[in-house]
Formats: sequence, structure tokens, C-alpha cells
Amino acid sequence: MVKLVCSRCQSVVLVPEVVMSRRTGQRLQCPVCHEPVEPEHRGEADTQGPVVANSPLAPSQAKSGTIRHSDEITPLHLAEAGNRIALVCISDKALSERMAQALNQLDYHVIVAAKPSSALDKLQYQQCDLVLLDEAFGEGASSENPVMVYIQRMAMPLRRRIFLCLLSRNLPTLDQMVAFRIGANLTINLRDADKIPLILDRILKDHQSFYGLFYDQLGKRG
Repeated sequence: MVKLVCSRCQSVVLVPEVVMSRRTGQRLQCPVCHEPVEPEHRGEADTQGPVVANSPLAPSQAKSGTIRHSDEITPLHLAEAGNRIALVCISDKALSERMAQALNQLDYHVIVAAKPSSALDKLQYQQCDLVLLDEAFGEGASSENPVMVYIQRMAMPLRRRIFLCLLSRNLPTLDQMVAFRIGANLTINLRDADKIPLILDRILKDHQSFYGLFYDQLGKRG
């Protein structure tokens, strides 16, 4: 992990090494005071951990508006230690808000993407544990969904850290073979939208239990 320290408020943000290697001159923005943050030094953080930001200033105490979001500055998101990050990519605003509230209740720090380009930006610079993706997010068929294509093409060490749940109008709910075929972890038909929080709660517990053991064994082997 790469340790980023804000020179203004001293917030500490951990970003995956592979994310920093993809940067092409684009600056990252402190989630607390909105100043640009730069790498301090590498290798101090646990490489298995999530992206975490700690700050001596509470968000309400930090001054905002110092730097506006632009194409040159990518804002990071502040997640409390131990919290997981969920990225919601749903075009329907009402459904997006419902899912965001449900994920908050499951102790996720929720990021809502308004469009595919915003989602791709978050995936490039933020470690997301869960991506809740509507197949109709953006334009074109689900097979051409830019967020879906991006995740499918991820290197496996990064891909296995993301639980991709695809919301579909045609695919069946909880069909593991269909999910495997399209490169998702889970498919849920939108007819079952009211059951999504319960389904995710159960499936994610199994997923986290499995990969918790996986990373424990990986760490023991060095």
C-alpha cells in the first residue's frame, strides 16, 4: 500500500500500490480538507487491508471548498477503520437511494456514482469491496457496460477483492452458473429488488468468510 499524507490536515490515506502505478500525473484529493495529497513512503501498511483514512480533524471541522473537483484532481473517500466501501452504480435515482440506505445499514461506506465515467474513476483510485451495478447503467447492452468490462479485465489480485453484484431485468436471481459466465459474483433480478438487502447480507457473509480464510493462508505462506 502507498501512504498518502495531507500536508494541511495530516489525514492519512492508504491506496493500493497498483492504483498508484496507474497514475498519469493526476492528483488525488484529501477526503477531509480537499487539499491534494501526495505519497509519503511505501510498504508500511498491511497489503491485505482496505483503503482507510485517519485524520486528527473531523470532516465537520475541516474547511471545504478549497479545491473544486476537476479532471485533474480525483477525490478520495473517507472510510472509518474497519468499514467496507460499496460503490453503487444504478441509473434509477429512487432505487439507487434505497440501495445506498440498505448498504449503510450493513455497515458499508457508500459511494454513489452518477455515471459510468465517475464509477470508473472511483474504481481506479479507490479500493471498493462491493460494486452494486445495474446492467443498464450507462448506455448499450450489459455486455458493453463500461463498468462491467473494466472489472472483468482487472488483474486477479484486484478482482478477487471486489464483490460484483449485477442487477438485471432478465437474468435470474442467485444463479451461480450465470454469474460465473458473465464474470460477476452474484446476479439479482430487479423483480427481487425488495429482497436485495437480505440476499446481500447472507451471501456477503459467506463470501467474506471464504476469502478471510484465503488471505489468512496466503499471509502464512508469505
